[in-house]
Amino acid sequence: MRDWNALVRERLSGLGFTDAQQSEVIAELGAHLEDLYEEQRALGINEIDAIRRALDEVTDWRLLARNIRHSKNQEEQMNIRAKNLWLPGLASLSAAFVALSIVNRIGIQPKIIWYGSTVGLELYFPWLMTLPVFGGLGAYLSQRAHGEVQARLAAALFPVIFLSGLFCTILMFSMFSGLIERHLTWRALPVAFSLTILNWVLIPGAALALGALPFLRTSHLRETGQSSC
Repeated sequence: MRDWNALVRERLSGLGFTDAQQSEVIAELGAHLEDLYEEQRALGINEIDAIRRALDEVTDWRLLARNIRHSKNQEEQMNIRAKNLWLPGLASLSAAFVALSIVNRIGIQPKIIWYGSTVGLELYFPWLMTLPVFGGLGAYLSQRAHGEVQARLAAALFPVIFLSGLFCTILMFSMFSGLIERHLTWRALPVAFSLTILNWVLIPGAALALGALPFLRTSHLRETGQSSC
């Protein structure tokens, strides 16, 4: 019985795979070639010709290795990014919005610092006081997943990053749909938008970043320990 894994290992040796990647690729390609071989044998093809036809499916092992390696590297990068950015960021985002919904449900009103003719500076102080905890949560989870400093900060600021995108989308939609003219003059729009960003992005972002600070420092001892391993 032909050892397809050994055959694939021989052809992939020295083509730049890590040990983990090579084991996985060998198992996948070996199983694929064996299936092709069995299909040929089921059609009545003799063993030698069946082996040759199965191997003919791969015309360039070096090109195949490069494509597989590129695909595996992209997959690994996506998995790493999901672990050290997206999942921690979603945890921070979910916690912040759950806290905001609780604040609204129990009837706590924002503190009006200043109010103009159309919009003002209104702060949810109880909610703002919880944000350092949620920013720290996102940064901590990213740190646990070996995220870089940028990833930890982004995970901590995920709630305000989401809100920034949401407000910009709403602004663009309002401008094109004519909703702005019904509620604001074009002269008041920059002030209203700036105050909205201040209320929901800049001040909450500062609170989130404050909680993330302890997790943005890279321990020198940890780096030394990793480099010596």
